[in-house]
Amino acid sequence: MSIHQYAMVMDLNKCIGCHTCTLACKKQWTDGDGMDYMYWNNVETHPGTGYPRGWHTLGGGFDEQRHLRPSILPARAEYGEALEYDYGQRLFNGKMKPVMPSKDPKYGPNWDEDVGGWDTSNPFFFYLPRICNHCTHPACLEACPRKAIYKRTEDGIVLIDQDRCRGYRYCIKACPYKKIYFNEVTGKSEKCIFCYPRLEKGKVNACAAQCPGRIRFVGILDDPESPVHKLVRKYNVALGLFPDKGTNPNVYYVPPFNPPKTGQYGRSILDDPRLPLGYLKYLFGPRVADVIAFLESELRQAQEGRKSEVLQLLIGRDDHVRYRIVPDLVRHDAPPDVQQRTNDKPAGPGLEKKGTLIKLAPASKEHSEFQTKDVNSIPAAVTAAFGTAIQAPLASLASSACTGCTLTSTCSGAEAGNAKTGFASPGGCPQWH
Repeated sequence: MSIHQYAMVMDLNKCIGCHTCTLACKKQWTDGDGMDYMYWNNVETHPGTGYPRGWHTLGGGFDEQRHLRPSILPARAEYGEALEYDYGQRLFNGKMKPVMPSKDPKYGPNWDEDVGGWDTSNPFFFYLPRICNHCTHPACLEACPRKAIYKRTEDGIVLIDQDRCRGYRYCIKACPYKKIYFNEVTGKSEKCIFCYPRLEKGKVNACAAQCPGRIRFVGILDDPESPVHKLVRKYNVALGLFPDKGTNPNVYYVPPFNPPKTGQYGRSILDDPRLPLGYLKYLFGPRVADVIAFLESELRQAQEGRKSEVLQLLIGRDDHVRYRIVPDLVRHDAPPDVQQRTNDKPAGPGLEKKGTLIKLAPASKEHSEFQTKDVNSIPAAVTAAFGTAIQAPLASLASSACTGCTLTSTCSGAEAGNAKTGFASPGGCPQWH
């Protein structure tokens, strides 16, 4: 049993389906070989079939006697695949045909967004972002014969030991949420790691940090000051997905409670729900009706000019309201080797200068606060705005290979060459041989 448990709450009333969280996770963690089809974070349109297709109808988890009830293994086609587009014919060949996928798509991570059903008498839908639930009783852990899956003692995050994993995929069959993926290149199973390297350094998960809707709340579930503790245990407005699966998920959702279908003023949302109550109970269990009734009463209270603490919390304008990351508390209860690693490990790589080489234009006097004479440094105004540490000029490369560039004043390697180009050259200069 874990000493602490990191958890996340997502307010489905605020999700706009922009997929920024998905892109943040994809860029951070799943851009390697064999990971093209993986979305550790994905956003689904519901009612819908989800990703992989039909995941919530396949099974998994535990039965009432705490026996595993594994499902079938989803086929690769049920996840969809990364599509290649014929940009070349338009960008390089001058053709005017629309840019289309190289082959007709059959399925994708949010297929229901575009081709889902439509109820003309009551048009409704909502978005459901999903990550690994880092369950209190993970079925994937129980199913692994190699004991490659473990739950961290200090923070409850569930991880896969890549050295022990042999890709048997019993974990995928056991997981009721189908949030474990098989990498066909490495032959290993992989999954969301709850951004634990970021949490260890006091930074919130990438998906939460990038969310423009501010729907995500992150903290330790047993910390009375954390927003997740307040939403899950104090106000009881956040529910786990499919609680009947017996895994006790630690990702929670504030259920959507849209206005009444007919829009009659003063009528209870539960009397005339726009989102079918039966479907919400299917996803979040029977308590969803009580949660919606409570939130409706709090909303009415706020409309009458009285204060609602839970609604103020759910608005979550500021980071310190939505997140409470406590790396020191977690480190204190971690095994000694983890304490040593997290104390000594640097916060991350230094700032790299990337982008397309451009010919430097004369400096304009306009917006001078964002300019700097040193092309190899960051303007002070940008540093102040984003909290980015100014880096020293890049170390000079072998001077015998330099042919000169505009950095002659700052790069010792350029002093030996002839200034032949107008390009900034460190690392990847076309004049560097």
